[in-house]
Amino acid sequence: GALLTEKEIQLAIAKSVWHDFICIPNLSLGSLNGKNDNTSFYDADLVLISDYITEVEISVSIQDFRKSFVRKFFHSCRHTKFLYYAVSANVYNSYKREITDAVTSVNAGLMIMYNRSGKLKPIVEIAAPIFNGNAEKLPIDLKHRYMRTGCMKWFSGDYG
Repeated sequence: GALLTEKEIQLAIAKSVWHDFICIPNLSLGSLNGKNDNTSFYDADLVLISDYITEVEISVSIQDFRKSFVRKFFHSCRHTKFLYYAVSANVYNSYKREITDAVTSVNAGLMIMYNRSGKLKPIVEIAAPIFNGNAEKLPIDLKHRYMRTGCMKWFSGDYG
């Protein structure tokens, strides 16, 4: 079948968890291991916000998945407590062992995207353990700023 797009996966996950999280696609987050300047930011594919951040790294192919493990700032926002990877059922079924090993090696969870009766549904294959036990609660002013950004991204379609 055709590859799912990042946008399709973002929307399907957001539709399934919006009761419990503020969902924001393609959000720039500050990194702990960078200097305090514009070079220390990275883009999170999908951010789920409660008191903390849950990042979802979306991979549309096995090459995309592999690239996500080689980056300058590896999910290092001070507010990120949980990390999930999301892949299509086709990608997962073709590379199950590699994907499972990679995800568990970085203390992350895994969502598999299944097509159920014409609707894309994320199924949690591996529940995310705590990725960062020292994560800080998200301050309300920052949460509000992220919410404003998220509203505009969803409304304008400027994501994916």
